[in-house]
Amino acid sequence: MTEQQEAMVNEQEQTQTEEIQNAPVRVNINDLPALSCRNCGQAMWQQAYIIKRIGPTQSPTKREEHITVPVLVCVVCRTPLMTFELQAQQAEMAQMDAEMAAQPQEPVPDISPEPAAPVPPIQEPPAPQLDQPPQAQRPIVPTQNQG
Repeated sequence: MTEQQEAMVNEQEQTQTEEIQNAPVRVNINDLPALSCRNCGQAMWQQAYIIKRIGPTQSPTKREEHITVPVLVCVVCRTPLMTFELQAQQAEMAQMDAEMAAQPQEPVPDISPEPAAPVPPIQEPPAPQLDQPPQAQRPIVPTQNQG
């Protein structure tokens, strides 16, 4: 095949690829199967989050950090929707956690700021004594001036 023929074939393939990529996608959502829970068979899902821990040795700040991973959970039994990617990610994270646990950890230097001066406690007024009856007040009687 000559260079000119190769160029024509490449151009045709590129044109076909662009036509496929630019073609509108026509999908009837009603024809698509619903994903059902592997535990209870329910097809309703709710978004939740898995919190992952990043150890100080992996963190750029050298402190323990946490990240959130959005997942879908069944609204009935709360079982997470396990896609192949999520299963692979969880297996990889478990392997990393096991490797980290096997490695000796070097102490992380404490770079926290100095604590602020302690705040004095608020003094509350004395509570009224309930075991004694209130003192009776003498009535005020107006006096007449004798002049």
